[in-house]
Amino acid sequence: MAQGVSDKRPRSKEACCADFNKNIQEKRHKRRSKPQPWILLKFAVFLTLGIIGFATYVYIGRFCVPMLTRKPEAMGDRVFGIAFLVIFSILLIVMLWAYVKVCLTSPGFAKDHVQPTPRPEMSSWHTIHDIGGQPYQNDPPSGSPTQPSLVPPPPVHHDVSQSSSGHTAPQSEDTYPPSRTKTISEQNPPGPGRRPPSTPVLAPAYRYCGREGLVKPPRTHHCSACRKCVLKYDHHCPWIGQCVGARNHKFFLQFVFWASLFCAWTFSTLLGFVALPRNHENLDTLKIVIIILTGLFGLFTLTMLGTHMRLILLNMTTVEQMRVQDVKERESEMLSEMYPMCAFAKKRQARARWDEEWGRPMIEGNIWWLGSGQKNWESVMGESVWSWFIPVGKAENDGLDYPVNPRFDDQGRWRRRREWPVHLR
Repeated sequence: MAQGVSDKRPRSKEACCADFNKNIQEKRHKRRSKPQPWILLKFAVFLTLGIIGFATYVYIGRFCVPMLTRKPEAMGDRVFGIAFLVIFSILLIVMLWAYVKVCLTSPGFAKDHVQPTPRPEMSSWHTIHDIGGQPYQNDPPSGSPTQPSLVPPPPVHHDVSQSSSGHTAPQSEDTYPPSRTKTISEQNPPGPGRRPPSTPVLAPAYRYCGREGLVKPPRTHHCSACRKCVLKYDHHCPWIGQCVGARNHKFFLQFVFWASLFCAWTFSTLLGFVALPRNHENLDTLKIVIIILTGLFGLFTLTMLGTHMRLILLNMTTVEQMRVQDVKERESEMLSEMYPMCAFAKKRQARARWDEEWGRPMIEGNIWWLGSGQKNWESVMGESVWSWFIPVGKAENDGLDYPVNPRFDDQGRWRRRREWPVHLR
């Protein structure tokens, strides 16, 4: 070839595919690292305030005021108008107070407390499937071999981003290091029985976030909507425009509590008077609309209230509860393979044997269980009864450190009952 003439031989198909895949991965990583537009994150907040304002106008302006002024179209007398107006106003003020508090209180972010560090060295790399069903790759450095893992990846959860609870599916990036103590076969001998996850959830290498380049505090997860690692991440709630985490979970529960009371009062009083035969001639379409809206949102907030009260009493987040639920579902599938469909007694006996050996998954198998429902509740809501209902103060925990259930080892693996401290057996 003559000097100065470049080599124009065509590249191999494998090299072109490798470059194409690399470009796709870089674009995908850049897109996932870029925060969502502010207006998109806060759109539901403005929608919520608009619905509250509309309901206030209809209830006060078209329901209470005619009673107070004794207009012909009034559905009741002045006494009812005064009572309904006072109660409605109290519920509205406290609900808006709690809503503003939860919207303006940050859930807490890991980057504000943890310094970036290099990625920990690990002999194995894994692709983790998070609850949203999306794979998040932690690709090994160029040239590093991929070795078989001794630690199983967590189960693939189904998308719950549009579930009835209104949660946006949490999506986080976690890297699992290999087990340095016992292999799976040593921890879980062959044969039918409970197979709890053996991932070292407390190990720093396990908690490393490749997106922000830091070791996350316990219970912290990377939110795909906020593009940040959120302390004690529960879920991303579009209705408040941010995540529910360590420092605003208390205010979130207070908001759904007062919102459920607000919806229940508005729905029941309007429906009760609209349903009276003497008021059928003066039916107001706007009142019917508010009855429908408050009925739907009342069921929604009441469901959220019950769900999060249960989670707080268990000292679990939505992410942690879903993972435990997935373990229980896998056990149900195992029992279905072991016994006929109608062998309910044998299945109960098998679960009882497993609980005798390991403990109950939601309690003894909960790494953050504090010993009682009261302690779990007070760790989030505080010891003062007034603080359970009034949105004042701040969170009880800073979201950085949490006591660990002594039934787990120092790496965060659930141990058998015979390995627990003597006073807990």
